[in-house]
Amino acid sequence: MKLALNYSHHAAALLAAQAIEIDLFKIPPWPDQVAAAERLRPVYVHFPLSVGSGRGDAVSRKGQGVDWQEVERWLAQTSTPFVNLHLTPDVRDYPGRAFDDLSPDHVAEVTARLISDVAAVVARFGPERVIVENVHGYSRAEMQAAILPQVIAAVVAATGCGLLFDLSHARLAAGLLGMDLAAYTAALPLHRLRELHLTGIQPLNGERSRRIAAAGVDADTLARLSHRPLDHMPLTQADWPVMAWARGQIAAAAWAKPAIVAIECGGVGELWGNLTDPETLAAQVPPLRRLFSAEGG
Repeated sequence: MKLALNYSHHAAALLAAQAIEIDLFKIPPWPDQVAAAERLRPVYVHFPLSVGSGRGDAVSRKGQGVDWQEVERWLAQTSTPFVNLHLTPDVRDYPGRAFDDLSPDHVAEVTARLISDVAAVVARFGPERVIVENVHGYSRAEMQAAILPQVIAAVVAATGCGLLFDLSHARLAAGLLGMDLAAYTAALPLHRLRELHLTGIQPLNGERSRRIAAAGVDADTLARLSHRPLDHMPLTQADWPVMAWARGQIAAAAWAKPAIVAIECGGVGELWGNLTDPETLAAQVPPLRRLFSAEGG
């Protein structure tokens, strides 16, 4: 298992100072930031691609068509092993349906559309290079049926793709569905785990909220994120036992061993760049590296 970290200016400075150690930087397909990160460590790209429209292909997170030649260039030029797809059916593609409609006929429709879109990407790249990411279900712009574990399992089974398992998203989704985390994850296809994402979960308030507002994040975005527990946060005391539990699942072979374990705290920009600080990264990255080291089982 290789340990990755979201690229940020804080992370770059800590790595240069040898305060942390990682194997890879995780980063969006932004040429300038990729070039800066590659001077320090190999880089892999996390693509802003979505599925669930039913048009028989992925789309960008803005709903536009995908430039697959650009995706292929990133795969060739970086250490990117997978094409990742977010299971985020856009509500605009389901007129007349509420975002939280979990009726059996709607769940079946969402599942069929997800399979159609993912299958097209698998046909292009092969099942071993495509992974689908579970999401948290809080966005009213996305159909909540996609967080159901049986839907995710059906997509992976039908297409043969792998799973990008976001542990924080699973914790949030399980809470929305009124499920225990262990029961929720037990219903997911974690035998196909290829990449694991880790973050803490905290409310967005206090000094962190003020810092983000001062950096220029608009009030509407702050209000939207402040109404729910937020991932991409540093770990709290309550998060560490969940990290240890996940590591135990891998060690016991209840989950497949992922190729990449990515710490998603921090990032670039007014919002993501201010969700953590250098001191917190320096304190949390080393123990996570020890916990998820390949030697640990």
